[in-house]
Amino acid sequence: RSFLVPADHPVAKAKKPTVRMLDGLACAHAPRATNPPAFDLLIDTLHVRGLDPVVLPTHSAGELVAAVACGEAFALATGTSQV
Repeated sequence: RSFLVPADHPVAKAKKPTVRMLDGLACAHAPRATNPPAFDLLIDTLHVRGLDPVVLPTHSAGELVAAVACGEAFALATGTSQV
């Protein structure tokens, strides 16, 4: 998996980025109601990695990219994502 992060965030330039470096950013993601099992798995995985993000619900790829671009959030991208 790949993460989308704000260009000016320290994790964007880190040689060895870690999930914990995303602390302070919200997680831009579709609302839980869209796919509860996938949402819960993502949040549980982030918790295991030491991150407890606020979730910023997004309803489109444009909203997700805007949240990341303005420095509010990070997001996950798949190999097939077009942003």
